Amino acid sequence: MGTPATEAAMIAEDLADEIEVHARYARQYGPGQLLKGLIESEHLETIRPPKFIPGNLIITKVQGEPRHLALITEPGVVLHASVLHKRVVRHGLPANWRVVCEFKVKAFHV
Repeated sequence: MGTPATEAAMIAEDLADEIEVHARYARQYGPGQLLKGLIESEHLETIRPPKFIPGNLIITKVQGEPRHLALITEPGVVLHASVLHKRVVRHGLPANWRVVCEFKVKAFHV
């Protein structure tokens, strides 16, 4: 068994392989598929209701479907890809975001 950092890197690589099909931002998956894949991932623990813990991911609804991921960087602050800004942005968690659930990346919380 390697160091915690090595193990975390290996798990992150496995997680990336699992969600590779969702990597394009073109919504090439059907309704509910992204959420289902995240819930079924062996590397993620689903947290409902969301607790907004730094280091965790949240999934929000866009056009009625859970399809937008953000990383909680600190209490009340998220990092995510913004279509409006055409880049990754970091800002306060918008009050109007419809958060479906939160995910803890198991490797990051050893």
